[in-house]
Amino acid sequence: MPDAGHRIHIDRSLADPEVHSVALTTEEEGVALLAGADLGGARGVLLLQSSVRTVAAALTMVFQAGQAVAVLFSQKLLGAKRF
Repeated sequence: MPDAGHRIHIDRSLADPEVHSVALTTEEEGVALLAGADLGGARGVLLLQSSVRTVAAALTMVFQAGQAVAVLFSQKLLGAKRF
């Protein structure tokens, strides 16, 4: 999901001919797409708004352990909105 904080990652993925980038309209589409890719033996990344630092940590875990990782955020944790 595009976010100003992901601009570098988005630009790099679009420039890399070995990466298949897909624009999504909802987070749910991304989860379904990645589930299907995993079942087909492919790896993927779904970037969600306001998650760049945590995503970096998750990517480290994925590539060191070779396992799937999910990162879930609440709005309260991010501090993006006042409740």
